[in-house]
Amino acid sequence: MDVQSAIVLDLSGEWHCESPDGKVSRRVTLPGSSCENGIGKKTELPLRYTRAAMRAPRERYEYIGPLHYSRKVVIPKEFKGKDVTLFLERVNIASKLWIDGVEVDRGVIGLSTPHVYRLTDRVTKDGKPLFKDLTGEHEIEIMVDNSDLINLGNMASGYSVDTQGYWNGIIGKMELRADEKDNVESVQVYPKKGGIEVRVVTLSDRHVPLEIKKATLSFEVILPSGKPLLRKTEEIELYSKRQRNRTFIKIKPEDTCLWDEFEPSLYELKVTLNSGGKESFKSVRFGLRDVYVKDRCFMLNGHPLSLRGTINCAQYPETGYPPTDEIIWARHFLKLRQFGMNHVRFHAWCPPEAAFKAADILGMYLLVEMPLWLNRDVTPMEFGDDSAHRLYFRDEALRISEAYGNHPSFMFFSNGNENLGDYALLETITTEMKAVDPRRLYTLTSNFDHPLSPAEDFMCAFEILHRKARIQFLHDEVAEGTFVNYDEMRETVPVPFTSFEVGQYCVYPDVDICEKYDKNMVPVNFDAAKKSMLRHGIYERLHDYIMASGNLAAKLYKEDIEAVLRTRGMGGFELLSLTDYTGQSTATVG
Repeated sequence: MDVQSAIVLDLSGEWHCESPDGKVSRRVTLPGSSCENGIGKKTELPLRYTRAAMRAPRERYEYIGPLHYSRKVVIPKEFKGKDVTLFLERVNIASKLWIDGVEVDRGVIGLSTPHVYRLTDRVTKDGKPLFKDLTGEHEIEIMVDNSDLINLGNMASGYSVDTQGYWNGIIGKMELRADEKDNVESVQVYPKKGGIEVRVVTLSDRHVPLEIKKATLSFEVILPSGKPLLRKTEEIELYSKRQRNRTFIKIKPEDTCLWDEFEPSLYELKVTLNSGGKESFKSVRFGLRDVYVKDRCFMLNGHPLSLRGTINCAQYPETGYPPTDEIIWARHFLKLRQFGMNHVRFHAWCPPEAAFKAADILGMYLLVEMPLWLNRDVTPMEFGDDSAHRLYFRDEALRISEAYGNHPSFMFFSNGNENLGDYALLETITTEMKAVDPRRLYTLTSNFDHPLSPAEDFMCAFEILHRKARIQFLHDEVAEGTFVNYDEMRETVPVPFTSFEVGQYCVYPDVDICEKYDKNMVPVNFDAAKKSMLRHGIYERLHDYIMASGNLAAKLYKEDIEAVLRTRGMGGFELLSLTDYTGQSTATVG
């Protein structure tokens, strides 16, 4: 969502933080994490090189459990008679809300999309609204719990000590929003042949059977050049509290600008609801693009598409949590473009809105995953072992689709990374999400061989239908010469496929990087490695070790990539990666 008619009250600033046991009671700054507010057990550098020390950098202060954040807020008179919501852009992992000590609705559990609480008529006591309106002074209390409440395990990049840590807090936008009682809640744009289908969800105060209210929906399309293209108005009836309205808007061939990595053209659509003379609107950006499969190839706007990709594992050593700033993401994607990349797979996590906005502008193709990595090689449980997985991950997938589905950069979806367990449930989630939102291509899980599901448009794995797609499994062939390719797999696999995390070649760790960890994360792993080198008298050879191991890794990376490029019509490659994966016992593979 780019622009809206809602009045916004920014809630960023100073809050009071308290733990249930009373051991924490202090002022903190939000948005932010418990770590950067100095809450939790302080991480000490290890004395010796141990398995535990080498796992990953750690938060400077680590806290697991619930924290209660509260403050007094004066809600302005402009909010009177409005539909009021609380918007929290990103929370790790669960939240609950109280207004003046009264709990509002059920709490929210979600890692990938904003936590939103509707306040109008929901602050109740004995089943009746406590306030005629919400203007004036109120105390807002938000509980955030970063415990593993639904058995996510500790491997998914969205919730793992290996990556961003288990930070507690709220990041991004924290706002109270007030819109008209009859308002535009959601706008979804579906590119179609000759135009766009628009699905608008409206909220209203209609809740009595057959109580119908006349209203209008207006649609205004702005060309990528900024020139207004057309305006369309439709009469509608508001008949229920929440309803979906559909319309089709024609776009002539001469006004059609397609979106891709070379010309990332973006349109704007403004949708206005006029009800009883009061207006509510939302404005969204979208791109005209058509991604599909033909003859076992990825196709984009009628042309074959080859992915040149890397992965993002949510490693942010300065903050310990992902950025919600569009400029930071733009710098990141521009750096990838300099290395020739056009694609990023978000490894077992979904990034914030800012990442999609930056990718839209720069023409990056994104594969998004849920915070899901469950198999018994790495976690005590497999996917589906906990009945909560069925409800949580189904809802998480649909929330991701609704929150970020308009972005043309959101081209691919996988339920998660290297999942084993309930493949029937993975297929159910994929089938349902695909039926709701056909704007992208889908696969059940990134990596691990399995029979192709009818719900899958592509596969991303190092082994597909019992054939290998990574030179690490083809040592003898690679030793003979630079001719390895995957032509046989290309002829037998009935869908497009990409090689999975190619380039898993560890380089000797640059332990001098310790000095750069000067904010929220502590490089306990690199420090332990450096102490071990000093004890063994080899630290002075650090540069030689890095260059020798790096030289070998670069040659192997080159062969891995070229094996894909030799395979005519292959979907592309995905590196592990352009950056080191500093978790999983310090996997310096970048």
